[in-house]
Amino acid sequence: MFSKKFRNYLRESRIARLATLNKDDTIHIVPIVFANDSSHIYFAIDRKPKKTNKLRRLANIARNASTTILIDSYSEDWSKLSYAIIYGTAEILSSTNNEKKKALRLLKRKYPQYGSGDFLPRNPKSIIVVRLTPGRIVQWSAKPAWKPSLK
Repeated sequence: MFSKKFRNYLRESRIARLATLNKDDTIHIVPIVFANDSSHIYFAIDRKPKKTNKLRRLANIARNASTTILIDSYSEDWSKLSYAIIYGTAEILSSTNNEKKKALRLLKRKYPQYGSGDFLPRNPKSIIVVRLTPGRIVQWSAKPAWKPSLK
C-alpha cells in the first residue's frame, strides 16, 4: 500500500509517462493522466485524438505486462524538484466490474474533463481501463518531503 504522503504526491501530480516494451525490445513512452487508490494506479483510454485505434501501449501490455511509470515535478526553483519511478505490472481490466467503476470514479474526481463526459466513451462497457500494480518504487526529491514506501 502507498504511504499517505506518497498518495498525496500522486494525487497532486497531473501527468505521468508510461513506458512499455515494444516487440523489438525498444521502449514505447506515452504521457498519461492517472488516478490512484491506496495500492494501484489506473488510467483509461479516452477520446483525446489518436492516430490509430490500435494503440501500441495496449498491445505491449497484452504481450508483456511489465511497465514503468515516471512521475516528475519540475520547478525553476530546483529545491522543489522531485520524481518517482514506479516499476510494476499492468493489466487491462476486461469487464465493467466494481474495480473498473471505482477507477473511473477516481479519474473523474481528479480530472474535471472526464467528469464532463466529453473525453470518455459514452458506453461504459467500451471504456478501456488499465490497472498498474507497483512492484518497486524509486523516489528522489531535492528536499525529501515524502517516502514512496509500499506498506
